[in-house]
Amino acid sequence: MHARVRFLSALSASVMLTALIIFPGAAAGPPTQTVTATDLIRAFATDRSEADKTYNDHWIKVSGNVSNVSQDVAGKLRVTFQTDKSIVYCAFAAAADPKWKNLRKGSKATIVGQVKGKGYYKQMILIEHCYLP
Repeated sequence: MHARVRFLSALSASVMLTALIIFPGAAAGPPTQTVTATDLIRAFATDRSEADKTYNDHWIKVSGNVSNVSQDVAGKLRVTFQTDKSIVYCAFAAAADPKWKNLRKGSKATIVGQVKGKGYYKQMILIEHCYLP
């Protein structure tokens, strides 16, 4: 009986892990807010402390005009929205997704991800674990 319970527990964990690998947004839960890239940048520029409380570690849906699309060495997508001198940098959680074909410089896009706040550069807001809704 105990062996069967351990087996079922291990199987369940394996299925959940596989789902997270295949469907990276599965662990995300619903976005808590919808915001434009411009408004997100404005929030951090106006009152960083309040923006940190409102957005950091929250899952959001961000939209705007794409300024750059690239892939890192592992094949994971990187998309940026740029307004004025600030950038919203979206790091995708998985490699290759058929939905990516419509992403290109100048196109409008909506991306879901987890806000990590100001990035390496003062004018960059980092969003990780991204996926296309």
